[in-house]
Amino acid sequence: KEYIENICRSLNADQLKDVNNLPELLEQVDVIIVPVLLNKPSGSSKINVGDSKQCWRETEPMSESDRNFDSTRSDNVIGFPRGTAAW
Repeated sequence: KEYIENICRSLNADQLKDVNNLPELLEQVDVIIVPVLLNKPSGSSKINVGDSKQCWRETEPMSESDRNFDSTRSDNVIGFPRGTAAW
């Protein structure tokens, strides 16, 4: 979960002095990122696929270094898994 939140912040916030253009650059080279949230319930050895989109949308900026954060900013280069049947 923390890794997905870090990627979300990196793609959707202005973390440096300039404007974050990484989503636009990824779109120019036809790259798509598919974040997959893997959960392991306590007391179980089974791993299941969680709701990556919900995790992404609920991500909050960490500090003032995440200026202009908007979790939808990189939607053109993000593909969320739909359901768990294929996993």
